[in-house]
Amino acid sequence: MKPFAPENRPNLYLVALPLAVAVLGLGPWTAALALLAGLAWRWGVGFKALTPLPGPPRLRLETIGASHIVEKARWHLDRLGAPYEEDRVGGVLGILFLARSVPRLHVEAGASRSTIGDSREILRFLWGRYSTSHPKEAAFLQPTVESLELERRIDAYAEDVRRMIYHRLLPHRTEMLRFWGSDDPALPAWQKTFMRVAYPLLAGFVIRGLEVTPERSRRSEASARAFLAQMEQRLERGGPVLQRGPLHSIDLQLAAASALWVRPFEFGGRWYAEHYDLPRERWPREIREDLERLHEEFPHTTAYTRRLYAEERAPRPRLSE
Repeated sequence: MKPFAPENRPNLYLVALPLAVAVLGLGPWTAALALLAGLAWRWGVGFKALTPLPGPPRLRLETIGASHIVEKARWHLDRLGAPYEEDRVGGVLGILFLARSVPRLHVEAGASRSTIGDSREILRFLWGRYSTSHPKEAAFLQPTVESLELERRIDAYAEDVRRMIYHRLLPHRTEMLRFWGSDDPALPAWQKTFMRVAYPLLAGFVIRGLEVTPERSRRSEASARAFLAQMEQRLERGGPVLQRGPLHSIDLQLAAASALWVRPFEFGGRWYAEHYDLPRERWPREIREDLERLHEEFPHTTAYTRRLYAEERAPRPRLSE
């Protein structure tokens, strides 16, 4: 979300134009000329974007920090070795201002520019894009009937985990703001300032939009525990989740969905540990105790998640295009 980027400035101009007309008292002809100038600027930027880009399509991943869904897409791109750029946004600002959730994968190829806004569809795109040109590296992405069903269940479990974490952490303003990126030097200052000033608004938005109510959170916790009990049986021998064959995308998805409560050091990369993660002593006591109980109750999932992060989270060499 870069409203002041060159390609977005015409949009800001057109949004601000009615206010300028009202404040300055511009006449209808002047206002019409100003509108035409803004439209010409917007068209010029649009036509410039149609210029073919040299080389293969460029991938840009729009992300936030503490998100299992973002981590799912980011980890698959890293393990595949797909070249991409990451564009971080603060907290829930993208969905609040633009009604756009993350991750969002932008595929830029000159006149052809597409955006994929669902993590499952991002994985299908990566499989289709690289399974022929790089079959060995992309083999872990191959979908099956079993993996697609497990993916659906893991996504539901991940939503339950997110609701559990939000319900516990939202009352703790400082810690929640760090999760949203208030300490990230890469985020624009206006985003961090807005998050701090508008925290009650953002917290209310999360509670209402994600149904982070006590009753809904209790149901999510029961659902997550039931799912984890089934995963414990699958992981008794140390994995993989599909219980046959090599490591699969499903293993990474389960680990990413569990990372917010397992808290492996490698989650998100070094920048996350430095600017988003909370050291153990900074977690509120009741939350820390809840997480430790989960570790004790589901030791196989905890151990498998930590092992995958330790052994598989480092990015692979970039693929040649």
